[in-house]
Amino acid sequence: MRHRSPHPTVTPLPPPHSDFRLLMHRLDEHAADIHELRSDVRELKASIDAVRIESRDQADALRIESRDQVDALRRDSQQQLDAFRRECQQQLDAFRRETQQGLQELRVEIASSVRSSVAAAIAPIEERFNTLDERVKSAGLASDTRLLKWFAGSAASSSGLAILVSRLLS
Repeated sequence: MRHRSPHPTVTPLPPPHSDFRLLMHRLDEHAADIHELRSDVRELKASIDAVRIESRDQADALRIESRDQVDALRRDSQQQLDAFRRECQQQLDAFRRETQQGLQELRVEIASSVRSSVAAAIAPIEERFNTLDERVKSAGLASDTRLLKWFAGSAASSSGLAILVSRLLS
């Protein structure tokens, strides 16, 4: 019985190829090219990272600058708006004062014209009332119902007119 050896047996290598040296030379050239390409890739990656960092810093600076400009524009706009509001409020207050003064003058004028119109309208009624009152007293016709109805109608219309005038004047 054969005992196995603890080490595997190595199969012998085939005889070296005739172009083995050329193959090894090309492998060395490719390894050098790969090494050079790797260093180029590292440099390119470093430059890309530098450009990325620089562009991020520029974007941050631009963002801060634009935010400051927008804030300044907002402040200016708010100040202009506040000034415009104050100016409009002053104009509105002046217009209100002028309107109130004009209305007050108009009220006084209307009240005086109503008073004079009412006085002119009431004068004949008062004259009739006084004449009628004297007629009733002098003629002793207190029992005449027709005359009393006319008197009551005149009095009612004059008191209604007095109520209307008092409401207009108040």
